[in-house]
Amino acid sequence: MDRNGIAEYCWRVPKADDPPTSAEDHFAANLRLLRDHRGLSQESLAKQMTDRGYKWGQATVYKIEKGERRMQLGEALAVAAILEVPVDKMAAGTGDIVMLSKIRTARAELADLRERLERNARVYEAARYCLLDLATTAGASTKRASEEILAMLTAQERQEIAEAVVVEAATVAQQPPF
Repeated sequence: MDRNGIAEYCWRVPKADDPPTSAEDHFAANLRLLRDHRGLSQESLAKQMTDRGYKWGQATVYKIEKGERRMQLGEALAVAAILEVPVDKMAAGTGDIVMLSKIRTARAELADLRERLERNARVYEAARYCLLDLATTAGASTKRASEEILAMLTAQERQEIAEAVVVEAATVAQQPPF
């Protein structure tokens, strides 16, 4: 998160001492980049590969990422499928992979925020109806009692209550962010 509380999507690719030069090196660098960015452990990736019929362990992933072990074509296709990236992009430079990861992260963050907004809108709407009910109940009592209750509220509180009773949460949730 940045200092404004907004998710940071412009993360940088860590610089390696030896930049990738071959398709295999690019694949290994992109494998680690995507795996890390998705929060997928080496062990979890190895398990998914094992489920696809490959005898992989955490050490296998480690060795591939470090360039100590090359992958067979079938393994590369399976890894690319798990990470949902075309195999040719996995073997190319990291630019497209970084952008893909940023887009996927932004999409996931947006979906999470939308879900939270909808949940909060429902809570807001319930509280608004409760306030409306309380205001109606206070107004239904004797005029003197209503005036006494209102006198206990500050002008700002009365204004906020009036605005809250009018504004519907569904309207708030549907407003565009910009």
